Amino acid sequence: MGLARGSVLGWSTLLALSCAAPLLHCGEEPATTPSESVRSADADAGDAAGPVNPELLPFEAVPPHVYVSKVKNLLTGLPATDEEIKAVAEDPAFLKDLIDVWADSPQGERKLTEFLGTAFQQTQLVDTDFVDLIGGDNRLPDTQKGELLANVKESFARTAFKVAREGKNFSELVRTPAVLMTPALMALYALIDIRHSGDDGKLNDKWSVGSGKNNGYRVQNTTPVALSASIDPASPNYMNFYTAGDLGAGCTERVYAPSAGNSVRLARFFLGLVEQVGPVGGPCDNQKRVTPIFTPEDFTTWKAVTVRKPTGTERRHDFWDVARLRSDSELLLDIPRVGFFSTLAFQAGWRTNSSNQARVTINQTLIVALGYSIESENSTQPLSETGLDKEHADPTSPCYGCHRVLDPMRPYFRRNLTLSYHEQLDPKMTTEEGSFSIGATQAKGTTLDDFAKTLQGDEHFAMAWVQKLCFWADSAGANGLDPEALRIAEAFRASSFDFRVLLREVLASPLVTAAKATRTFQEREPLVSIARYGHLCEALKNRLGVDACAMNTNAQQIALNIPRDGYGRGAESPILTSDVSLFFRTSTENLCREVAAAVVETPQARWSSKNVDGAIVDFVRIVMGLPTSDPRHAPSVAVLKEHHAAAVAAKAKPIDALRSTFVLACTAPSAVSIGL
Repeated sequence: MGLARGSVLGWSTLLALSCAAPLLHCGEEPATTPSESVRSADADAGDAAGPVNPELLPFEAVPPHVYVSKVKNLLTGLPATDEEIKAVAEDPAFLKDLIDVWADSPQGERKLTEFLGTAFQQTQLVDTDFVDLIGGDNRLPDTQKGELLANVKESFARTAFKVAREGKNFSELVRTPAVLMTPALMALYALIDIRHSGDDGKLNDKWSVGSGKNNGYRVQNTTPVALSASIDPASPNYMNFYTAGDLGAGCTERVYAPSAGNSVRLARFFLGLVEQVGPVGGPCDNQKRVTPIFTPEDFTTWKAVTVRKPTGTERRHDFWDVARLRSDSELLLDIPRVGFFSTLAFQAGWRTNSSNQARVTINQTLIVALGYSIESENSTQPLSETGLDKEHADPTSPCYGCHRVLDPMRPYFRRNLTLSYHEQLDPKMTTEEGSFSIGATQAKGTTLDDFAKTLQGDEHFAMAWVQKLCFWADSAGANGLDPEALRIAEAFRASSFDFRVLLREVLASPLVTAAKATRTFQEREPLVSIARYGHLCEALKNRLGVDACAMNTNAQQIALNIPRDGYGRGAESPILTSDVSLFFRTSTENLCREVAAAVVETPQARWSSKNVDGAIVDFVRIVMGLPTSDPRHAPSVAVLKEHHAAAVAAKAKPIDALRSTFVLACTAPSAVSIGL
């Protein structure tokens, strides 16, 4: 296995076959004058592209065998086939048809769902991020496997993918009240809804107050009680829960007296954890894991759920009413929920406080919907300065430019939500009107839906999502004045914001394929980026049938060092690592070693030292993603055969020689990058 280290130097010849001149990551020096391809492209682009500048970067078109592989890898993690490359080489327009097919595949669903979760800023969470939402210094209650946190992260991404796949108006995601949820996730929303936390930080648990003498509960393992009776307020066994599990030696029941904290304790019981109760040192003074009330299906059954406030005599949903949560497609709650910025994931990820006063919430919302972060140099004259913080009202202060636009938007949130994102009940906060002023968009309103509706109609929406896809696909944004980027934004707008149109146009565009010069490439080269966590792990999983980044504890720890996509506070562009580093090189090699032990020379493995030549061809075709028609295929086979022969000559065991050869293929440039 050790022979793989350092052998990557054997790929230098292969890299030369892969690289167009401007791909500096490949070790090429740029030419000093622009190529004819740039000049002709400028002429074709018209006046919008501007005159040819002798300082412009050189450009060489990327061939189909490279860009078809790139696009398919982006969408599915799978290598392109000879047939697909040939079809696009004969008719470049056919790439759009392939994009539709790849996007509709199971692999495409996973890749796009992950992209959407990141783009809507729903994924950068840990359980301690929920302390403000739940109150009482409580982190997120969850199962041992973390299934509830996974539900929180996936909910809106799944919703967005469903809207995209069905060809519905993608901009509706800004203000939709309907989100895909599981029964367990519905329960979490309902739990947070009753744990009201005001601006003063005082917690008022509505369940404890509203249920009178029944706000306590008990767990016992002596007398069977049907769950339907335990959650029926009319039953004498209401809040008397039975579990067949062990409650501890000498402990047959645990009685939880009326307390504002009982709602969280009961939620944990539904997730399989019985908390300590009774005197210190007693038989019930410990935590015990028992069979959860929620079944595995309660975390995997997704359905569209419309969240709204109850009216008239309608009863708010209770977090413990499992039967109702499983059957209903509505969730009646007091906290207003509108679009992506009202999800638990967004609120937990972007918390606010008495100093910030929802400014971070507003700014991150603008970044997601419009790709726009309020800065003094891009702020416009606001429709109204009502709500402007007095500390930043001086026009000569450096903070005035941002605050005069941002602060008048705060009433949209502050009159409807507390600083912990609960229902606003303070009459002093429910009177001010919000004012929205960005560019040509000017509006006033009072509700979160008013704010969302204004966002939805803003002119920046289309280009914002062109750029998000460009960053995902190419690790860099497009020039916002590039005629190609403007064309795609207009096509997206003209399709009534059909995400399928956007995806097709972006991924088939020279902005991603680099098949032609565009204005963007006058300023930067087409990038060859490392395959970050989402791309690399999904590619290994789909190509090898092994969940490489989660296959064992060691692999999980190694994968933590592979960079992920994410967003920083106030950053319009995602945080993307594109360059190779020592940490990335070491992590990918070690991960590939773990994978080699699972896919080479094991009872379930597809590759054996009894068929070395066949294995090597597969390594090149499947792991490195180079089909036989690719001009890099044959040289790669030769490199791997040479490596294997050297390992055998060094007296390596047959199993070690083939696994080492696999590692070399797994760490090859085309396997650990996007764009080769």
